[in-house]
Amino acid sequence: MKERRPWRRTVVAIVLVAVVLATSLAMYHVIRTRTGKKVEVTTLIPYRKGDKWGFCNSNKKVIIPAVYDGARPFSDGIAIVQTNGKFGCIDKDGSMVIPAIYSHIDAFSEDLALVGLDGEYRYLDKTGKTVIGLPSTCDSAGDFHDGRAWVMMRIEKKGYKYGFIDKEGNFAVEPVYDRAFDFYSGSAVVAVGQKYGVINTSAKRIVPVEYDQEAWLTSEGPIPVAVGDKFGFVDLDGTMTIQPVYDYAWGFRDGLAQVSADDKKFFIDTKGDKVIDIDTSYEEISDFSEGLAAVKVSGKWGYIDSKGTMAIQPSYDAAGSFHEGLAIVLVNGKEGCIKTDGSMAVPATYDAGDYTITNFENGLSLVSLIGKGSMVDGGDRPTIVGYIDTKGTQYWES
Repeated sequence: MKERRPWRRTVVAIVLVAVVLATSLAMYHVIRTRTGKKVEVTTLIPYRKGDKWGFCNSNKKVIIPAVYDGARPFSDGIAIVQTNGKFGCIDKDGSMVIPAIYSHIDAFSEDLALVGLDGEYRYLDKTGKTVIGLPSTCDSAGDFHDGRAWVMMRIEKKGYKYGFIDKEGNFAVEPVYDRAFDFYSGSAVVAVGQKYGVINTSAKRIVPVEYDQEAWLTSEGPIPVAVGDKFGFVDLDGTMTIQPVYDYAWGFRDGLAQVSADDKKFFIDTKGDKVIDIDTSYEEISDFSEGLAAVKVSGKWGYIDSKGTMAIQPSYDAAGSFHEGLAIVLVNGKEGCIKTDGSMAVPATYDAGDYTITNFENGLSLVSLIGKGSMVDGGDRPTIVGYIDTKGTQYWES
């Protein structure tokens, strides 16, 4: 089920953020979420000064002067930077390891990054060496997961077809599919026409391509599938582990999946046992994340825990899922973030009609301008405002 944040506007953003790293400072420290998951938090933070970006520490001391037109936070020791409309990469010493000559660069995944140059795609390693060159008939490509990356190829008389390449650039899965999605834990969802199934990294179909839905691609457990007008769940060898007896089913999150049957909604576990009856007073309910699920009651949103108990009382105009211990909520038309105990972590100061904030990643959230005069609105005001940390500290100045 998709996260419900109905107050959000569609954002067409060109992310221009800048980062350079000093050698004398550590890049990350580690925190734990409510569920015990470790989260790396960056201790050097992109800092905007006017229309330029540098890097500062958590005390807002500028470590790297604001000289870049844009960049992204460090990931695996590499930061993507922008200068003169082109993208390159720097290492943790601030040295340019990949020249800024590319039309775009994706984040590194499994030590390879997809880049665009002169209308064609290729994969680079962290030294900037081209490891895989893709032919001009490749119109799009994805990042590597489980040693595989999807590619969309133009094939004569067949149109566009999806397959997967390995790290040698060879086809591990021939381009025969109409849609394909990233591998996750050794499997990937593929489609032929409007029918979906699952393959493994050797191209074997482990779930037949015969189901009527996308199998909720990020299900953390058995995959919900449509069988006729009913829904059940299959595991990754194609075995129907939970029989198709439901009128509808969503993917598993936190070990629970929402299903409906006989006009009733409830959560089941991976064995198919009913765990939580969904109160009929709930107008809407989200998936679980970090042990909590957002519910709407009488027009307001709160959160229930995995026992079905109301853990955070309904008091918000809208509520998102928890990420790294924080969830975005809407209060009187303004966005902020709460902790899993319901206390406010980031004050609700961002007018939802003008700004949008992202879920936290490595302890930072990106604030973007979407309102009147912004690039999204057809104006020339910068789309990217800057970053905030988990306390709401703003890392920018005009």
